[in-house]
Amino acid sequence: MDLWLNCISKRFPRIKVLEDVTAEISAGTTVALLGSNGAGKTTLLRCLATLSSPDSGDIRMDGEILKRGRIDLRQRLMFLPDFPDLFSHTDPLEVIAMHLKLWKADRPGIEQRVADLMDQLQIASLCGVPVHTFSRGQRYKTALAALATVDPELWLLDEPFASGMDPQGIATFRQEGDDAVKKRARILIYSTQMVDLACGFSDKIAVISRGRLTMYDTENDLQRDPRRLDALLIAPRS
Repeated sequence: MDLWLNCISKRFPRIKVLEDVTAEISAGTTVALLGSNGAGKTTLLRCLATLSSPDSGDIRMDGEILKRGRIDLRQRLMFLPDFPDLFSHTDPLEVIAMHLKLWKADRPGIEQRVADLMDQLQIASLCGVPVHTFSRGQRYKTALAALATVDPELWLLDEPFASGMDPQGIATFRQEGDDAVKKRARILIYSTQMVDLACGFSDKIAVISRGRLTMYDTENDLQRDPRRLDALLIAPRS
């Protein structure tokens, strides 16, 4: 799968959140989306997830315009917000089963895959426990297990490194994401403000500053001029 963002712009009252964002992302790529608070990272992810529509420009998946009405294309992606909205009285197994049904992703051997993920994320002991009692990190782990089980072509995650997950959860995210990208040619796009973590887990670094995509380079490009990134991240919104 290939993804194209063509001059994406989005305005909220009194402020332009995204302005002419353009990028091409190929299958088998991890993109770290960096930016300060209010830079437009989450809005861009929501546009990619079809939860918000750009005011101008379009997003194309293999040449097809990605929009809310294209259920066939939406089933090729999944978005994890920073606080996943899960049905409060379901337990982790029910959450995963629901996602498998909605994404039509059931397949042979899935039970063992689910069991392995729950063990890795240390949430197997939470079976039978409703998610409304979970900590933020446990909630995110449950949603991450659903994402990794469904394994869509496009993984979208908002602030996974600030999700409340413990080190084991973070390590599992990185391993599962790395496997998805390198072994199954998925596209993974996640937002973060943690530059050191992004540099260790990305093929491309994308910086959003004042709603604009001001950098879209490889980690090697960034290492040649690290001060450039610092300047872009602290740039105030005009």
